[in-house]
This record gives sequence, structure tokens and C-alpha cells, in this order.
Amino acid sequence: MISRQLATAALAAVLLRSLAVLLKKYVLDPLRDPLARLQRPRAAWFQGQFRLLTDPAHSARLLDNWKKLYGPTFVYQKSGRHDLRLITLDFTAVSHVLTEPSLFGKPDLNRSLFAHPDVVHPSFTNFASPMLNRKLITPAFSGRSLMAMSSIFFQRAEDLRDSWLADIDRSPTAAHGTMTLDVIPPIIQTTFEVVSNACFDTQSNRGDNSENGKSDAADHQKLFRALHHLAEPISTDHLTWRRRFTSLIPNGDLLFPSDAINLMNSMLEDVAEIGLKLIQSKKQAIIAEANAGMGESQVKPLLNLLVKSNMAAEPTKRLSELEILDQVGGIMIAGGDTVGVALSWTLHLLSIHPEIQSQLREQLLDIPHNASEVSLLNTLSEVPLLDAVLKEALRVCPPVHGLVRGALEDTMIPLSEPIMVGGKETRHVEIRKGSVVHIPIEGLNLSEDLWGPDAAEFRPQRWLDCAGASPMVGGMRNPGLERVMSFSFGAFACQGYRMAMHEAKVVLDVLLRAFVFRPAEGIEIGKCQTLFTMPNVTGTQGPRLPLVVEKYE
Repeated sequence: MISRQLATAALAAVLLRSLAVLLKKYVLDPLRDPLARLQRPRAAWFQGQFRLLTDPAHSARLLDNWKKLYGPTFVYQKSGRHDLRLITLDFTAVSHVLTEPSLFGKPDLNRSLFAHPDVVHPSFTNFASPMLNRKLITPAFSGRSLMAMSSIFFQRAEDLRDSWLADIDRSPTAAHGTMTLDVIPPIIQTTFEVVSNACFDTQSNRGDNSENGKSDAADHQKLFRALHHLAEPISTDHLTWRRRFTSLIPNGDLLFPSDAINLMNSMLEDVAEIGLKLIQSKKQAIIAEANAGMGESQVKPLLNLLVKSNMAAEPTKRLSELEILDQVGGIMIAGGDTVGVALSWTLHLLSIHPEIQSQLREQLLDIPHNASEVSLLNTLSEVPLLDAVLKEALRVCPPVHGLVRGALEDTMIPLSEPIMVGGKETRHVEIRKGSVVHIPIEGLNLSEDLWGPDAAEFRPQRWLDCAGASPMVGGMRNPGLERVMSFSFGAFACQGYRMAMHEAKVVLDVLLRAFVFRPAEGIEIGKCQTLFTMPNVTGTQGPRLPLVVEKYE
């Protein structure tokens, strides 16, 4: 009898606690949230608007409509009225959020590239200071280091070219020197190999039939598949209510993992296994070099810098192996998938603008290619149209749809354009600790207020007409790196953006001198959302970009 009474009392206590948590999370906290005073699109209490806002097929038009109704700064419901997010196209607000790392940081689930929004992995939970990480890896992207990478840029681009030439010769349309293929997988494979070879000393070992060569090649492919799958879409429609339920239970995602979580964790284990092998191998090499009295090279590969930080005597300058793993995975996806996606979009845009493609090819063919790779890299950096084409492709089709920052304390965000709050005009937004700010990169890149009535058009000439000044309306200055928001800016800006631009220019140079790209017949290319905004065939699922690839004679 007593046991039954105790069990009943315990169950009642659990139910009361759960009700208290529900009441606080879904009723009391939303009523106290200062963001609730801002204008927002109407929605039911538990209706989420995040998927609608990030659907690349409609998001630009939707955001433009909302801006007209509510101004450049407003809120929306991510998953319900209890989960409001501030969204802003106000450059003053954007600059403040992105340049104040002590006030705004990456939300916990975004701190690690290994944390999908619906995935929790117990091995990747502790992270060093973002500022420490950035300071450590900065030398890896110096001008000297980038020049040292030039041979890798050209080798991998030429491997891709040679592979496509061989594929054309084997294709049914070989007599016409053409083939139709989905360019996304081979391009992302190429950009992955560039970043893994250049930054982490991995080897694809093509043609090496030794046991070590086969093992390295297998690890290389396993790592590519795992990281590439992390960037693919996971169907999470069925997880919405599951997440709300498990959020009420400590470690609920770990206690009740879904199939999606189990799949992601399996891929993370592959990344961890191979990443740890890379780290241990590099650590042994560094120790051997030190014992041999070899001097430190002026070129500092990224993995060397990370591993040396793990060996640092001073704890404040030391990264754990798990933190290094996070950097390895994050930079491989950022440097592989995002550059590959950007190049895919660029080829698509050039295929539907053949006059621009021809003009760019002529300029690239005029460059003598008998110089050193370092000299060629410097020359490509000075081709105005090549630079303009890449920047315009990044502007019109940014690989990353948007980014979020979390308030680390109660604070105020300044605005350049006033908004109405509680019936009064104000030039600042009050935001409490833990609230999230959504910065819509695509929305900023396609805003007609910022870029003019042709904002949605691919027009590289806008970058040439401005003669080095801002190409935006009225000469307005875009705070983003390379004057687009695609690389972000501020404390968490893309540190490898110069490497990305150099790599993309080399790949375009090699491919455009060898091939002509045309749209595949009978299909329409749209956008689909994975971790990135990628091309897809309208009416189908998943990323695909079929193009007609023709030998250039």
C-alpha cells in the first residue's frame, strides 16, 4: 500500500513538474518576451514559419512581402508563439549583431558543425572559445599559405577536367563531343579534395595500389561520404512534435533517438574515427620533425596549427582533440560543400547566359598558361570579369540561405530605420538573453532596396560599372566580405573566403578553357534546401544540376 502511494505521489510530482515546465515555456515566457511587442506575420499559436521562410522556392518573395508589411525588422514564429525570432534586413542591426561577439554568439546547436538541429551527439559538446579558434587558424589562410596551395588547386581542377574529357569520349554522343551529366557530385568531390589535401594533408592516392595507398584512399572516400551526407537533407517533418516532447525530458533526444539521429550519429562516428587518425598521424610527424631539429616552415598548414595547439603547454591556448575534430569537419564542409555549391550555381548561371560565358572564356584564353601556378593564380585574381561573375553568382545564389546568432545577455540592437513597437516609433530593439536573431543572407543579397529593381537578375556588369566602388543603390556600402553577405563578416566571418575565391577561380579557368556549358533540354532548374541552397530539377527531390558539357575546340 505504501509503495503504491509513493508511486502515485512520484507520478503526481512528475506530472506537476511537467505542467509547470509547459506553462513556463509555452505561456509565461512568451508573454514576458520583449520581442512579442514587435510586428509579426499572423500565425496560430503552434504554427511554425521557419520552413516557409527558408524554402528557397518562395523565401525571397515572401521576405519581400513581409518587409513591405512590417518593415525591415520584425519577428516570426520558428516553431510556435513560444519561439519568436527576430529577423532584420537593417544593415545597422546586422553589423551590430555580427561585430559584437561578446553580446551575440552562435546558438549551442550551431556551435558544432556536427550538430544537426534534430541531432545531439554526446561526443561533440565542449568547444573552445571561438576567438581562440579563429586566432589559431588565421595563419593557415595567409597570402603565403594560399600561394603554397596553388598547385593543389590546379591539380584537382585538371583531374576533374581530364575525367570529364574521358567521360565524353565514352558517352553515346562522343561523336558530337558532348555529354549530359549532373555536375554537382564531381564538383563537390573536387572541392572536398582541395580542402582536405590543402588543409589536412589527406591523400586520395589515385593510382597508388600499395596497401597504405589503398587504405588512405578508402579513408579519404569514407570521410567524403560521411561529410557529404551530413550536408544532405534529412526529413524532419515527423520530428516536430517529437522534439517538443523530448525537450521536456532531460537528455530526451539521447533517450529516444529517431532513425535520423541514429543515421547522423553513425556518420559522425566515421568522421571521428578518420579524423582522430589524421590528428594522431600529424602529431607523430610534428614530434619527429622536432626531434630531428627541423626548423618551422613559414607556410603553416591548418592541421599543423590545430595539432600544435593541442600540444600547447598553456591550457588557455590548448584545443582538445574533440575541438580539433569539430574544426576539421566544419572546415571540410565549409570549404568543400559550400565552394562546390557556389561553383555549381556559377556554371548554371553561365549556361543560361552564353554571351557572358563566351566573353569570360575569351578573357581566360588570352592568359598565357605556361607560367608557374603561383603566377597563374595571381593573374587570375586580376581578371575583372572572372571576379565579377563569381561575386554575382554568390550574390544571386548564396550557398547559405541565412545565419542565426543568439543573445548572450539582455541587450539593445540599434536600427537605422525606425520601427513601431507598442504603437511607438523606436530606433532600437530590446532583446533578452537566449533570444535568436535571424540574418537572411539571401534576403539581403536580393533586396531591391539595396541592389535596385534588377536585384534578382544575374548581371556581373554591375560589379564592373562601379569601378571598385559599391555596386549597391546610391553607393550604399555592404558590410559583407567581398561586398556580399555570402561570406558574412565580423567576428564569425568566413576565414577561408580568400581560399574559396582563389579555388573557384582556378576551377572555372580550367573548365571554361576546356568545355562549353549549356542547359539540359526539357527541364527547369530551381532551388532546394539542404544544409545549403542547392540547384535541383523542378518537380523532383534533392539536389541535381544536369548540364550539357561540350568539348571546346
